[in-house]
Amino acid sequence: MDRIEVKISLVIVIIALTLILILGFKPQAGVKEVVTNPNEFYTASSCVGQYYSYLATANTDALMTILDKKYIEKNNINKSNIISKLDGDNIQYVFSPSKAYKIKVSENVDKYYIKGIKQKELMDVTENVGEEKYEITLYHQNSTFTINPYTGKI
Repeated sequence: MDRIEVKISLVIVIIALTLILILGFKPQAGVKEVVTNPNEFYTASSCVGQYYSYLATANTDALMTILDKKYIEKNNINKSNIISKLDGDNIQYVFSPSKAYKIKVSENVDKYYIKGIKQKELMDVTENVGEEKYEITLYHQNSTFTINPYTGKI
């Protein structure tokens, strides 16, 4: 009897340790973490760059596609007023990110909160416009994203 109890206890301990290792290293949904992976950092910041590019060229169709639906509804944005609502001025801006946070929403969806400096590129000089914050939702399954100009705390 003692050997059977020892074997059962050993199996239970091994299963428990295995579960702890598996669950301990798996990203948990809803947990905010600082983005340290350079690829993720670049991906999130390039979404902002794409947004700036669409804004500079007044590409209303593309902007309506990438803007977060809730943001569009909240601010009463449509194709005819999108450029004025987003303060578009036909100037190409550059986004220099300083920090990003990530929340894993689901297996195929990540949400990034990224902040950085918006810069205006002039002939030989780059002029800082101010700090900007964005919320980017990345959908891995179909390789798309939505962007939300963010006004809250990161």
